[in-house]
Amino acid sequence: MSRAAAKMFGTHTAYNFRDKDPICDILATICKPYPLVVVAEKTGVPKSTLHALFYGETISPRYCTVSRITLGMGAIVRVGQVAKKR
Repeated sequence: MSRAAAKMFGTHTAYNFRDKDPICDILATICKPYPLVVVAEKTGVPKSTLHALFYGETISPRYCTVSRITLGMGAIVRVGQVAKKR
């Protein structure tokens, strides 16, 4: 991502994941025991979107997609503060 785009979207320029956003790995772990068809039925997320997320070109999924998958699979998304170093 260019510095101009990072400034416009408010992302940190120093954080660049190599392949995909780490949340993709977390979602894959949650969904691993189930076929994509079952995950699509439970979450309401299209099978094509799940395939692109786990095996395709999706690098960083939108929050609404992450939320639908986690809630549909019985997990939660938690946002909290990081402990400050002394």
